[in-house]
Amino acid sequence: MIKPLIYKNNKIFILDQKKLPFKEDYIEIKSFNEVLKAIKNMNVRGAPLIGIFAGYGFLIGLKEVLKRKDYKIKLKERIEKIKNTRPTAINLFYIMDRIEKLVNEGIKDFKAYEQEVIKFHKKEISNFEKIADEGRKILFKDVRVLTHCNTGALATGGIGTALGIIFKNKDLIKEVYFTETRPYMQGARLNSYELYKAGIKSKLIFDFEVGIIMQKKMVDVVIVGADRIARNGDTANKTGTFVISLLADYFKIPFYVAAPISTFDLNSDTGEDFIIEERSGEEIKKILNTRIAPCYTEAIYFSFDITPSKFIKGFITEKGILNPPFNYGIKKD
Repeated sequence: MIKPLIYKNNKIFILDQKKLPFKEDYIEIKSFNEVLKAIKNMNVRGAPLIGIFAGYGFLIGLKEVLKRKDYKIKLKERIEKIKNTRPTAINLFYIMDRIEKLVNEGIKDFKAYEQEVIKFHKKEISNFEKIADEGRKILFKDVRVLTHCNTGALATGGIGTALGIIFKNKDLIKEVYFTETRPYMQGARLNSYELYKAGIKSKLIFDFEVGIIMQKKMVDVVIVGADRIARNGDTANKTGTFVISLLADYFKIPFYVAAPISTFDLNSDTGEDFIIEERSGEEIKKILNTRIAPCYTEAIYFSFDITPSKFIKGFITEKGILNPPFNYGIKKD
């Protein structure tokens, strides 16, 4: 399986996802500022992987900070800086909250923090395998699946969520359609890469080709990932997900969200409570560093949109498939 992150001998190496699939380049992350930069600049992406990487990133330079008298203040500053890198992706909040609990308890042992992060990482990997097993329940022989954005090993550090279901149940899959996913082309670059390595028949479509392939009855089920899920089931995911859910509803195609329990935000009643990350409009005026719009063009780029729960048939989690009504049965632990 592809390893987007390696932690060994207190060193962190990440596979630079902005260079894939054209170049497989591992970068050593040597400072806390480089951790923040790697998340903000999308060298590391995918909500589950961001959470895992954030946990390991917190460990960089931690031994020195723990020697300070004001270590609690400094560690909480670190936690807030990490949370502010990608405010919509809740997985990094989940691991940071676990780390903050250790800080509040006055823990000064580096190993305790390291063990907490490793424990979280291992549990997430196990959860992704369980999600893949649960996902088999919604599939059937020769099923044709549509997915959006990248949700495999590159986004999770494990087998994946939506793509993990596809990988583990490829004996049932006839074909996979995946969107290019503007502006970073996570589908065109990363899904192509992972699906090819897995030996699964697949076809790339541009983002707004979803309507025509559904109209031509080429899709049986939609499975996507998630970055944050509210108590009522409203789901934040890569921009374009909401439109796909509308089309799936119109054409009566089941629309599922695959995500670990760590993606559920039990402090948010609905999607209206989410902070939706707005990135620089400059990012959508380029594709892979090639300018496609004049520099004077004004642009707006919301990195995520919110899919209302009424368009979601179910959530595929490590604890089973959660069906409506979604306000019930969601528990973190």
